[in-house]
Amino acid sequence: FLPEDLEPVQHYLFVSERLTGLDSLEIVVEAPNGWLDDRCWGAMESLTDELSKQPGVARVVSPLDLIKKLNQWDHDFDPAFYVLPENTAAAQALVDELDEAAQEELSRIVAENGTVMRLSVLIRDASTSHFLDIARQAGEFLNNLPPPMTGYITGIVLLLAEAELGLVTTQITSFSFAFVSIFLCILIGLRSWRLTLVSFAPNLLPILCTFGLMALLDVPLDCATVMVASVALGIAVDNAIHMLSACKQSLRSEHTLAAAVEAALGRVGPPITISTATACIGFFAMGWSVFVPIHYFGILCGFAMIVALVADIMLIPAILQVLSARTSVGLECAPPPQSTE
Repeated sequence: FLPEDLEPVQHYLFVSERLTGLDSLEIVVEAPNGWLDDRCWGAMESLTDELSKQPGVARVVSPLDLIKKLNQWDHDFDPAFYVLPENTAAAQALVDELDEAAQEELSRIVAENGTVMRLSVLIRDASTSHFLDIARQAGEFLNNLPPPMTGYITGIVLLLAEAELGLVTTQITSFSFAFVSIFLCILIGLRSWRLTLVSFAPNLLPILCTFGLMALLDVPLDCATVMVASVALGIAVDNAIHMLSACKQSLRSEHTLAAAVEAALGRVGPPITISTATACIGFFAMGWSVFVPIHYFGILCGFAMIVALVADIMLIPAILQVLSARTSVGLECAPPPQSTE
């Protein structure tokens, strides 16, 4: 959420890349025969190895690491003995030698009855989507555990990642509902389904252009940037209604569509331009923020406002002019003056 050139971010990345991962995915494994049963060690080691191979994973902390370290200490710290002991009895003997403080630390990764253990997958700085990909892969590995062993993924980082994904999903759903509701209101207000269809293009174009710019600049779709579409639609549709309504009113006194559009632009063009400029100043000011979500939100909203203004001033008249040759598009010009001769 902060620029990468800031000193705290540089320190954060240094620790993440060279020391250890700062995000963790917690895995709970249930072994009914107990974690010291040597029959489950193979599955645990295989699970640890597969998780360690995933891109972005710094290391996997397993309760079996403690057994290996105890075995090494029991052999005068010889690195060659950083391995699992020969059998369950040897492992139990090593654990029984732990003092009270060590037993308390052990309880953080192994339940008191020994049938439930915890693995921590330490992940380097990763996006939400990458983190969730690792979580899904971990879930598949857990499904392949030999019975009676079972497991599931958990952890505060996983909950936050799923919450962010859920927020984006609900924003998209809410936007879809708002989109339909707004155009129903336009249909009722203008009393013309043709004019309602005309209003689609200038309202969709800013959203499509904004998401295209995000893809071009590799801006992630997160809880901040996903709101750009709602803001763009809210302002763009307001200007589109003003423009279409002004065109419809102008045609009651003008005899051609071109004259009506010109009159409408003269009446509503300056106000919507001023309102858009005011909104852009506010949004672009947010672009100075060092908080990345606010930075992107301000720039993208300002860009969407400019595209919306151009679409309302240029695209709506162009669409009306093209369609006027084929249909009335819901607008009827005033009749030409009758000759008195």
